[in-house]
Amino acid sequence: MRGTVVEHQIVDDRDLLAHGRSSTAPAIAGRRGPYRDLPPPAQADGANADNPAVTATADGRDNPAVTATADGRSDPAGAELAEVILENLADGIVVLSSEGRIEHATAGLERMLGAPAGALDGLDCAELLHPADRDAALADIEHSIARGNQSPGPVSFRLAHHDGSWVTTEIEAAPGLLDGGRMIVTVRDVSKWVAAELKLEQAKSLRELVGAIAARFVDVTPDAVDDLVDAALADLGRFTGVDRSYVFRYAPDLLTMDNTHEWCAPGIEPAISKLQGLPSEKIPAFHASIGRGASVKIPRVAELPAMWARERVIFEDQDIQALVAVPMTRAGTLVGFLGCDSVRRERIWDEDFVGLLRVAADVIGSALARRDAQLDAALREKRLRALVANSGDLIVVLDRTGSFVMPPLGRNILSLAGDDLPGKSALDLIHPDDLEKAIEALGFLVERPGTRGTLELRLVNATGEHVPVEVVGVNALENPVIDAIVLNVRDVRDRVRTERELRDSEERLRTLVMSIPGAVFQCEVEPPYRDVFVSDAIYDLTGFAAEEFLSHQVLFEQLILPKHRARTDRELEAAIRTRRPYEIEYPIRHRSGQVRWLAEQGQISFDAEGTPRFLEGVILDVSARKTLEEQLAHDAAHDPLTDLPNRVRLLEHLNEQLAEASRRPYTVAVLFLDLDRFKLVNDALGHRAGDELLVAFARRLSGVLRAGDLATRSGGDEFVVVCSDIRSPVEAEHVAERIRRMLRLPFDLHGREVFVTASTGIAIADGCANATDLLRDADAAAYRAKERGRNRYEVFDTALRAATAAALETETALHRAVKEDQLILHYQPVIAFASGRVVGFEGLLRWQHPERGLLTPDAFIDAAEASGLIVPIGHQVINLACQTLAGLRDDQLGLAVNLSPRELAQPDLVDRVRAAMRDWGIDPSRLCLEITEGALFEDAGAALDTLDALKDAGVRLAIDDFGTGYSSLSYLSRMPVDVVKIDRSFVAELKSDGSGDTIVAGVASLARGLGLDVVAEGIEHRDQADLVRRLLCTHGQGYVWSRPVPLDEAVSFASRTPLLGRALDAIARH
Repeated sequence: MRGTVVEHQIVDDRDLLAHGRSSTAPAIAGRRGPYRDLPPPAQADGANADNPAVTATADGRDNPAVTATADGRSDPAGAELAEVILENLADGIVVLSSEGRIEHATAGLERMLGAPAGALDGLDCAELLHPADRDAALADIEHSIARGNQSPGPVSFRLAHHDGSWVTTEIEAAPGLLDGGRMIVTVRDVSKWVAAELKLEQAKSLRELVGAIAARFVDVTPDAVDDLVDAALADLGRFTGVDRSYVFRYAPDLLTMDNTHEWCAPGIEPAISKLQGLPSEKIPAFHASIGRGASVKIPRVAELPAMWARERVIFEDQDIQALVAVPMTRAGTLVGFLGCDSVRRERIWDEDFVGLLRVAADVIGSALARRDAQLDAALREKRLRALVANSGDLIVVLDRTGSFVMPPLGRNILSLAGDDLPGKSALDLIHPDDLEKAIEALGFLVERPGTRGTLELRLVNATGEHVPVEVVGVNALENPVIDAIVLNVRDVRDRVRTERELRDSEERLRTLVMSIPGAVFQCEVEPPYRDVFVSDAIYDLTGFAAEEFLSHQVLFEQLILPKHRARTDRELEAAIRTRRPYEIEYPIRHRSGQVRWLAEQGQISFDAEGTPRFLEGVILDVSARKTLEEQLAHDAAHDPLTDLPNRVRLLEHLNEQLAEASRRPYTVAVLFLDLDRFKLVNDALGHRAGDELLVAFARRLSGVLRAGDLATRSGGDEFVVVCSDIRSPVEAEHVAERIRRMLRLPFDLHGREVFVTASTGIAIADGCANATDLLRDADAAAYRAKERGRNRYEVFDTALRAATAAALETETALHRAVKEDQLILHYQPVIAFASGRVVGFEGLLRWQHPERGLLTPDAFIDAAEASGLIVPIGHQVINLACQTLAGLRDDQLGLAVNLSPRELAQPDLVDRVRAAMRDWGIDPSRLCLEITEGALFEDAGAALDTLDALKDAGVRLAIDDFGTGYSSLSYLSRMPVDVVKIDRSFVAELKSDGSGDTIVAGVASLARGLGLDVVAEGIEHRDQADLVRRLLCTHGQGYVWSRPVPLDEAVSFASRTPLLGRALDAIARH
């Protein structure tokens, strides 16, 4: 039957009627004669093929239509009337040339195609034809001309409307040809007729479809209904061109609905899974309309009124643009609805379609109702059969002759037919192996009237199956009414099977329990939690056998270490109270005396009334994990080298002690120890020896502390001691003094005696101190101790606090200074003694402080070093130096700036210097970087590598303050430097009598021998200038010439150096 369904696409009313044209025209255009039953265009009386009613003049325009009289004379009045008639005809008339070009088109065709007056004249008719119709139309024209326009009748083609749409037309050529092979063609707009006919055809097809759907549901089985509903929805959906068709069914209370069936067009996402249990209150207006038995037609969801706002949200969530639905009822009661929707476009729903949709809803609703009724009946029948089949035991009545009476139900149980019973004894049904005990039991029962007995045995049914039964016999032979042995036979196959399965399950469970890496238990829910069941694995965990727990010789709770029992009980009680699974860990004492950690994971089981009955779960040995956790916790809180508590544990302990001290009449002291010159040990003996020294120091430190004091390693060569129970600062000083005396003894490092001292800072907690502040104060005091000579201790006081606060303020302001470019350079000229001219400058850092004015490095360099800002400051200085060199007119002038030790250690220093020189486009030889002698020895190897790289970049290098550090004069030859600068302290000691010139003379002589320039710094008097010049220094700088000044002043001074040269000559002569 499904093969008879006619599939067709319903056309939207708006498409059919808009502009009087049909959007379905492509489906019918281009075929000859599909509308031969439509009335042909009207013709004038007497018109025939030999005498057309309408003719055209030779030019086709001046006199488009002339009416001829009977005698052949023209009638001007008739011609004018004919022209008016032609211009007002609904049909269009066209004069086509033999080439198919329009020579004249009447106003009717122009109106039909929406063309301006005269716009069609001169067009090739091919330009108006639909591309799919063009070849056929042109062939018709050629064919008509070739046959003298003996047209067989009208044909249908689509012509282009001025607005871009297509007009379905019926075109017929007048018989015969005009001069030159021209022809007259009548064009009629048949869009409305086509639409009407199509609509009728569709309505017919839809009725046939609904009829076919209804026929399918005649005499169907219940299990086929769902498939047939799905098929019906698919046919409806494809036929009507909707995107989805579906069935919703209400719950009996109409409060919710389920989408039970759905069909979706290709490419449309199904929504059925999302639309289960949909509350009716979510679509109140829709539900109310369907509930009244009304159809719901929504052509445009986007234009739904306010009262449909909730529906609009749900529809738009499913991308629905248009929707139609009709109710499904059963006996006048609403049971659901049938609906269709469109997600690709809006759509007007035709009343005929809605009416037929109602018919389909009745058909589908009735089919579902019948199916439900059939299923309900089948279910009731199935329940009845089940009740009958399980309604009771088999009753067998055994008379005095041994014959028995058995109800039909018993025959079914034993698979006996009625003709199987005659001549049979009850004993014939008993399994041979059970016959002896059955006869014995029956004899016992027969001999004792009024007695009752029970026996289990096997019967053999008609199929040979052994049926286990329980037989309860009653001797009622003395009962005159019964006069028989009554046997109540119960089929116990299910019980036997269940018992067998239970035994198998218990065996599997026992095997599973044995395979679990722990002990499975079940115990009472109340203390002392006596065990009801425990697996044999408990022996491995505790050293006690399962039987000892089950006999209550041993109580598990007694094995838990006493200090953990209260916590364990609390956690168990909380689990019972909250009825949640639990997991607790506790240590027990093993039978061997060992302490083991166990993890218990369990839950509470309840009886039918919800009362807690048992604790059930598994117990695992987690001793190894606990040991690992303890080790990890220890490692996380202790220094791996010395095994002293680390900074993390230090902060925890210090916070604990501060909290305790706040409640007691004592306080806490922190001793910050910084080993003096520890780096020398590392450099001289190696890092391994340094590590051994730290370990030995930590051990010795812990040995001299008071009970309750804690020694920790903060990092590197820094240690912190937390002293608790401090009544006065003197007690903390006593601890520091003991540490200092302890360090008087040497440390033995593989046979080498090493002495080490420590600078110690002491900070005493006041009432509002916190751990971080206390450590910072102790650190500051240790720093002051180191500044004051090392191997001593200092107590943090208010003065140091003020200095620390000032340093912090300076550091904060210095951060802002770096960001806001407050750091500048001042320039001190460098004089060449040979020429007396300025050959360059030394750039000296200054801070243009917004409040304190111009500051020299003495005011902020320590803060820069301590905070690490010295590195970004150094980057700015190098950039400022390159910028200055780029701006100097005299490209012979050089500029020197200082590199800090920390900046020298930066791995990207060389790249930054190269980038700055490249960015400012300077000659690298004009830039000189000064490195202090001490900086070279912090990491001599790395420092020399960096100097070599800078030298390769073309930069000049200078050793600043030479002679104040540790290097010997011979070491100078190994350095890749160009300049040696003699410190101002040596220049200040020069005397005119020659005393104090040994170092200057030695350095200058060696440097000159190595080809290096020698610059004497700090020259403040003319006689000093003369002395350093005579001692072979090549250059000088100092206040005798100029203080460090801004760049413009320095450049101005350099321009006056010829005068300076003459002054130097005068000094030399003097």
